Amino acid sequence: MALTPFTLRARKIGLFGIIVGMIRMAIDGNYSLSENSDANNFNQKDPDQIKILDKIKDTIQKRVESIEREESESTVKNVINLLNQWTQNIERYGEILLYQEKNAQYTSQRVLDQNMYLLKNDPTSKRQLISTPNSLRNAEQEQNFFYDLDTDEAEDDE
Repeated sequence: MALTPFTLRARKIGLFGIIVGMIRMAIDGNYSLSENSDANNFNQKDPDQIKILDKIKDTIQKRVESIEREESESTVKNVINLLNQWTQNIERYGEILLYQEKNAQYTSQRVLDQNMYLLKNDPTSKRQLISTPNSLRNAEQEQNFFYDLDTDEAEDDE
């Protein structure tokens, strides 16, 4: 069974990572957004960024409409909500907001504790903010389906 790409569950798991990836690749100009320390350069009011954000929203909306039209409106609202959360985190944490927490094996705990991290891939972390898995490999929950063969019908078929 394949993951239905634009259901609420699928969006909760993967949409923010897709948005951040698209933004990090697309936005340059006055403020780069590609480096780990650039998470606080995101600005929904910057005219250059607005153009790219509108293009990203349109791209996602067209894709949703072509696959799952009934999820289009709620997906666009979800995109806007995620962008607003990013902005709120910038307002709250400013310069200490980075995209991703470095591997604790290679970074001291003191350094890790000095920052907040936009992307959350550790559900127990208090420093990571918005859920974003490293992989979508396990995004789909397994479902148990059972075929209940009615004994009366089975006898009629014999």
